[in-house]
Amino acid sequence: MASVIAAVMSMCQCALAVAVDAQGSPAGDPCDKSAISEVVHAEATLDAFALGGETSDTSNSCPTRAPTPEELMKWALHGAACASVSVATDGDTGDVCQAPPQQQITQVMVLRALQRITLPKPAIVIQPPGGKTLVNFETIFHTDAKPFVRSVRLLGIRVDLEITPTSYTWTHGDGTTQTTSGPGVAFDASLPMTAYVSHEYVDAHVTVKPQVSTTYSARFRVRGGPWRDVSGTVTSEGSSVPLRVVEGKPTLVDGP
Repeated sequence: MASVIAAVMSMCQCALAVAVDAQGSPAGDPCDKSAISEVVHAEATLDAFALGGETSDTSNSCPTRAPTPEELMKWALHGAACASVSVATDGDTGDVCQAPPQQQITQVMVLRALQRITLPKPAIVIQPPGGKTLVNFETIFHTDAKPFVRSVRLLGIRVDLEITPTSYTWTHGDGTTQTTSGPGVAFDASLPMTAYVSHEYVDAHVTVKPQVSTTYSARFRVRGGPWRDVSGTVTSEGSSVPLRVVEGKPTLVDGP
């Protein structure tokens, strides 16, 4: 027997296997109809339906004769579904197996997966420490955020996500905000004030609640393939911290 094409049909669900030779080796490109030179035998396991001859089960809506290579229309794929189409050979109408469209991982799927990932919650650090600052004084803020990697499964396929913090929104607690591309730095006497994320409070004797939110962008790859940017971002909001704004009072001290 030169080749075997196995088929399973039930409720018009066809599954044509790749043509194989007598030793079970692939007989060629399953999508090339020239490789399907001889349909010697095909059997059905669900409805006792034989493509190679007539069947006693006339209720089955799939064809009751062996399909010709033209009828196979170059398709010999697992998971095909039956569709009623005109057969080119003699004008009869029968159920010929056609390949279903394959689902693909889309940007929308990846963005939704990114939105479901638990993001680190940013913590705001304030200098001067101790929960108090001076009015008309440069109060310094900074936080800590690092890139990280997560893996998810979409449509049963592994998708890697490389997630990176890209911007920071600082809510000062007095009705003003600022957005920066960096997380800020702790005070260092060797740095100029332009190196810091800072804010001056103009009203004294009030308690404000500054807070920082971190926005992340991401890129993804499917099955270890090339990286692609995700179309969208996600944001993690940190908790606010009470900060009392006080007025400095001059104090006389003894000289040296």
